[in-house]
Amino acid sequence: MDQFQKIDSCGLADKYYELSSADTDSFVNGAEAAAQIGMENGQEDEIRTIANYLEGEGLLKVATRVMGGFPANVRITHTGIKEIEGAISRPEQLEAAKT
Repeated sequence: MDQFQKIDSCGLADKYYELSSADTDSFVNGAEAAAQIGMENGQEDEIRTIANYLEGEGLLKVATRVMGGFPANVRITHTGIKEIEGAISRPEQLEAAKT
């Protein structure tokens, strides 16, 4: 299991990919994406940590931050799209990361 799969085992990057329709010009609401994967109020630090990691790896760009750095609006990058599509093509590794 690689570092990407460990940090994003909750599927936040996948949700950004889905909501953006794999479009690097599309903005995704960070709170909406988190809510759609079952994250709730009180998990802001976890969401922030995941988004910071993904941004640091060049997989997404946080366009707007609020409330101490919460990722309010994000855009997936070309590299992020390639990473997600690569993970989709290796479903056995993706499932192993979630267990």
